[in-house]
Amino acid sequence: MDITANLTTCKACGAEGSGNYCHACGELYHTHRITLKHMLHEVWHLFTHFDKGFGYTLKQLMLKPGYMQEEYIAGRRSLYQKPFSMFFLCGTITALALYWINRGVLAIHASGDEAEGHYYQHYFVLLQMCLVPAYSFVAYLVFSKRYNFAEYLVILLYNTSMLFMFICIANFFKLIFGAFETGYIEIVIVLLYNVLTYLNLFNDEGRASVILRTLLSSVICFCHIARSDGVVHQIFYATQLIQTFNTNFKLNFYV
Repeated sequence: MDITANLTTCKACGAEGSGNYCHACGELYHTHRITLKHMLHEVWHLFTHFDKGFGYTLKQLMLKPGYMQEEYIAGRRSLYQKPFSMFFLCGTITALALYWINRGVLAIHASGDEAEGHYYQHYFVLLQMCLVPAYSFVAYLVFSKRYNFAEYLVILLYNTSMLFMFICIANFFKLIFGAFETGYIEIVIVLLYNVLTYLNLFNDEGRASVILRTLLSSVICFCHIARSDGVVHQIFYATQLIQTFNTNFKLNFYV
């Protein structure tokens, strides 16, 4: 019998073998064609299978903040979504949600700021991405040196990912109550979640000390956010003004 007749060529790396998976790269030998049904199943799987990946990481960040990051740093990482991909997934979901919530508020309650929705869609995640290293540096200075800067970066990427989702939920109430100011609610959520995270991370230290250091780091970060957010808003509105001027100039020129 010709043994090569039972061999299958891997579509990923070109190696030949038998069975279900390639012995060289681990890819499935038999892959089905991508269809809309397949894509919908992937989306459903992402949000309903909470034993690993995005769903599991989100659940652990909600139920066990601090402990989850501690596990990841300790090396138990196979069950968790990687920190940067988690951050971008949550950030993208939240930016789009905030944009459409703002659009909904404009349509339903005739209140809100269309420019704010545009700002959140284009700049919110980018601004937070730029600020996360600053958050991490502040945490590194304020808290115990048992973690290095890169490890604090992991902690804050996961923390910010969960806070994105909480902020998204808080802003949802704008659809119900119209021009509902969520800023103060968001501040309370951020403070409480940060306190809980650091209490769990540093559970062998005095609770009062951890809470005070959390509040200190949060105040420093809030001040930095206020300055950075103001600069970004100024750049954004300046860009809008320039675009409006160019549009009006072209219209007047052709008329």
